[in-house]
Amino acid sequence: MSTCDHCEAELPEDGTSRRLCQRCKDQTTGRLEQLPRLHAELSEYLEPTVRPAGSGGHTRAAEGAMPCREDVLLLAAPGGVVRVLENWRAELGGYRPRVDAEPWGTLSGRVKRAAGALASEMEWIAAEWDEAGALARDIRSLVQRVEAITSPTPRSYRLGHCISLGGNGELCGAILRTTGDSPVVACPWCDTVWPSDTWLTLAAAGRGAA
Repeated sequence: MSTCDHCEAELPEDGTSRRLCQRCKDQTTGRLEQLPRLHAELSEYLEPTVRPAGSGGHTRAAEGAMPCREDVLLLAAPGGVVRVLENWRAELGGYRPRVDAEPWGTLSGRVKRAAGALASEMEWIAAEWDEAGALARDIRSLVQRVEAITSPTPRSYRLGHCISLGGNGELCGAILRTTGDSPVVACPWCDTVWPSDTWLTLAAAGRGAA
């Protein structure tokens, strides 16, 4: 039984060659399509801000602070998002000659072209490319790094481990967390949905395992 190079889910035995499962292929394609917009949003976060006391939701530039946020600059600059995408596009160009690997133009244009080139080849990548799993992991990590700035995750609380059993009878074991703003939690590994009335069971299972 072959497995997905990214999430290690079992692949269907239908005689076709695959390196990524359908879900990972679709998610990677979606992330590539999001990256031009996410990269453009980074510019809004370059200037450090502080929240003055008693000012409610208003923010202003931090006095005496760095002229820009280093974490944002590292991603927005030529060595950030665009470099990751163009490195992967250049790597892919060795296998798919029709992919233009030469960078040119503005940073936003380069991000759009590199991400688009990779997204347009995802059918072949998911089916044939040995680097498909590494590409999917890199793109997921890149999106997570950008979204940690543009859409920071609210504080979460650990519920326990996912106790769903897979097709091979093995326990999933992924850590489940909630921010308290939804009555359900979806497992990040197996996608099992756990409604709030099961959370005590999850917590008890975790204490029992400990």
